[in-house]
Amino acid sequence: MTHTIQPNNPETTPAPDATDIPATGAPAATPSSSVPRATPPALKRRIPKYSDLAPLMQFKKPEFSRAAKLKRASTIWELRDLAKRRTPQAPFDYTDGAAEEEITLRRARQAFLDIEFRPGILRNVSSIDLTTDILGKPSRLPVGIAPTGFTRMMQSEGEYAGSQAAEAAGIPYTLSTMGTASNRRCGRRRAQRPQLVPALPVDGPRPLA
Repeated sequence: MTHTIQPNNPETTPAPDATDIPATGAPAATPSSSVPRATPPALKRRIPKYSDLAPLMQFKKPEFSRAAKLKRASTIWELRDLAKRRTPQAPFDYTDGAAEEEITLRRARQAFLDIEFRPGILRNVSSIDLTTDILGKPSRLPVGIAPTGFTRMMQSEGEYAGSQAAEAAGIPYTLSTMGTASNRRCGRRRAQRPQLVPALPVDGPRPLA
């Protein structure tokens, strides 16, 4: 009875890997799954403390007054929505719209949309002066109130309130020829002599020469 011994083939026998040979004096490696890893304190689940949540839980008392609603409005469109809820349709449409095809209205809105603000970084803004001259008169702001006819249809005081608001802001007020109050009457309602600009000369139109 014969027994055949297969020769040892070095090409088919895999060589031991260097990682499989433990270093001298080093303990045998254990599987990583058997060693529990410690969870960092920042990732542990915990119940938040009241002192941590107190700054985030500052609730304000709800206010429903007209002044509070006006204070929350941040754009002219939000003011428009507030006015639309309270104003009858005819006065609102008269104020919100414009004449004919409203071409002037669209151009005026586009002119404001074309304005771009160029922010200045690290500049002293403690004293800003926007004073300018409008029609030869000083104005605190480079704007004024345009003429509006039948103002008392939207507000009971009409031109009186508009001229007083312009005086408080230091800007000119343009009195419309279709207004419900005269230049003299508006002046009597104010502490100082008003800076009123009539929409047309009071003594009739003059030739543009």
